[in-house]
Amino acid sequence: YHVPRSWFRPSGNVLVIFEEKGGDPTKISFSRRRVTGACGFVSEDYPSLKNTLKEQKSSSSNRASLQLICPDGTHISSIKFASFGTPTGKCGSYRQGACHDPLSMTSVKQ
Repeated sequence: YHVPRSWFRPSGNVLVIFEEKGGDPTKISFSRRRVTGACGFVSEDYPSLKNTLKEQKSSSSNRASLQLICPDGTHISSIKFASFGTPTGKCGSYRQGACHDPLSMTSVKQ
């Protein structure tokens, strides 16, 4: 099972595990996961959170956006793919689509 870090408090956490009949709870192990990458996708026809909450028509001031925020002491070290166009694929294997702006990567890095 994966327990998201956001569920934990700095201290006082209690984890209760219900093992199925015949299971061996002594074989449960814990490990920490290090995030080494993140993906995001946003489209011009995605409603912004502001739009969704207020049910307003889209305007240039409240269109959907994607923000990546790093924890303290970390930073974005590289951007592997960016496309203002019609990319295809999924996280880790995006490809340029038929429509692509060649300045996409430059814009995202700025």
